[in-house]
Amino acid sequence: MFAALVLAACGSGPAETGPAGSPSPSLATPTATAGAAATPAAPRVYALQMVDVSVGWALTTDGRVLRTADGGQRWSDVSPDDPAWRAVTFDEVAWDVLDAANAWLLVPAAGGASGILLRTQDGGRSWLRELAPSASGFLSFADPAHGWLLHMNPGAAGGEAAVLWATADGGAHWAEAAITAGKSGGLPAQGDKRGITLRDASAGWLACFAPAPGRACLYRSQDGGRTWRPELVRAPARYGMAEVATAPPIFFTGETGVLPLAFNGGKPPAGAVAFYVTRDGGATWSATTPVSSLGPTSLIDAQHWRTIGAPANPKEQPSLLVTDDAGAHWRSVTANIGLGPVVQLDFVSPDVGWAVDPAVASGLIVTRDGGRTWSAVDVEVGAAGAR
Repeated sequence: MFAALVLAACGSGPAETGPAGSPSPSLATPTATAGAAATPAAPRVYALQMVDVSVGWALTTDGRVLRTADGGQRWSDVSPDDPAWRAVTFDEVAWDVLDAANAWLLVPAAGGASGILLRTQDGGRSWLRELAPSASGFLSFADPAHGWLLHMNPGAAGGEAAVLWATADGGAHWAEAAITAGKSGGLPAQGDKRGITLRDASAGWLACFAPAPGRACLYRSQDGGRTWRPELVRAPARYGMAEVATAPPIFFTGETGVLPLAFNGGKPPAGAVAFYVTRDGGATWSATTPVSSLGPTSLIDAQHWRTIGAPANPKEQPSLLVTDDAGAHWRSVTANIGLGPVVQLDFVSPDVGWAVDPAVASGLIVTRDGGRTWSAVDVEVGAAGAR
């Protein structure tokens, strides 16, 4: 079992937003029953970004952007009134959420060669329309002004061509920062690109997957994305011959961050994931004890992490694995429902957490007791503009 890393971090924007937006299940768009009077379909959430215990953003399979300001009791439809947004299907959206006010949506322009970037600075009350150099890719914003857009083109086996654009004005203008075919120190052609993280205006990371036993495919830039160098992050000895997958690191301060590595092969546990911690801005990384994970993971802060644990017996239900001391100790929390279908986990505190669960009608479940009790969320949408 190879854990597919799906991360969320409280209050720091998504860890990974890609060509299809946040990782999403294959869901059919709800339709009205034939012969019945057409009524608005209940929204079904496929991607979520909670900012704190009150504010969060969601994307639905019927093409809506939703926002809550009261912990999910009510949701407002803050979708852009834009033809590019109305024409898009949900699996074509890439997005990034910075905070309660700032969010970005990347969708294809007519013809699909370039993109349209829709951005809000007021919590979805209004959206600005900008031209983007790509119709798809990974988005990462460090602040309301500085962001990256990484676009990939399939290349030879074991590699993937890419181009990185940077903005310093929130996406109004973009400049090419690096390409894989550039000079030495440019974007690496090695590996399939898995995501980017821009920590501040200068420093960022690129995660990729390449079949190099026992070593993560991770690159770092300290000059705004112009030059890149590989980071030497090795698997623990017991996974020295395993394939290693990673997502971009999540930073909680300028110096403290967490990097997940998943291992395919090596010794048990199956589906092992180890979380690496840096306290020097990414210069060095220290491994924690690996745990068996199905992939969906939420990093609340530098100490409190949650992940869906892979059961030792396939007939058993997955549990929630919890650490409150940065991976020094883990405990298992048995939930009242099966967590196997969960595709995204997003805790905003040690007690309050959300999950995208295709097994429920709204696609969304919530816990308020640390993961022991989960209930389906009735995504009740109010009038547009309600906050």
